[in-house]
Amino acid sequence: MISDLKLAQEVYGYGSGTASSIEMQALDPFLADAIASELKAVLPDTLKVTDWKSQNEQLLSGLNGQSISSLMIQIFVLFSVVLGIASVLAITVLQKSKQLGILKAMGIRNRDASLVFLIEGFLLGIAGAVLGIALGLGLAFSFTKFALNPDGTPVIALFIDGGFILLSAVIAVIAATLASLIPARRSARLDPMEVIRNG
Repeated sequence: MISDLKLAQEVYGYGSGTASSIEMQALDPFLADAIASELKAVLPDTLKVTDWKSQNEQLLSGLNGQSISSLMIQIFVLFSVVLGIASVLAITVLQKSKQLGILKAMGIRNRDASLVFLIEGFLLGIAGAVLGIALGLGLAFSFTKFALNPDGTPVIALFIDGGFILLSAVIAVIAATLASLIPARRSARLDPMEVIRNG
């Protein structure tokens, strides 16, 4: 029910100019405790000042735990991706060792041989970032079309943070490039005569 102050005072039996509580909404809800402390300093001690953070400590603890868990999952996924790319490129070095040996015997420098795998890792990172962003946005958009409230609005509104997407893409490219360092160094250490001799 929505009414003016006078009608609410009459319904609940309060005198004019009397209110049981006053609620405020902050632009940044996570500054509620700081705002409450400032209000306590200027208001009389007879008034009780509370904030939602102190009243929902268990909820905040759960949200904090969820954020930490999400961060750990992201780190482990990133670590797994780096290992996967490194292992794929390492196998490529083994499979192409004979060709690398021939190229080295023809005069290709170790630096150039390593650069081949660094570029391959860089391109894999770009391809993975583009496909990952496209898949993520597609899934998020489809969720807003299938998970709907009774009035037809999405249960969770689609929010696209361009900065976070760009940061994720940069991390993916850097991780893939770093993953290619191990096979790149391995290719640089190949002895062309030994590779050609052993097939």
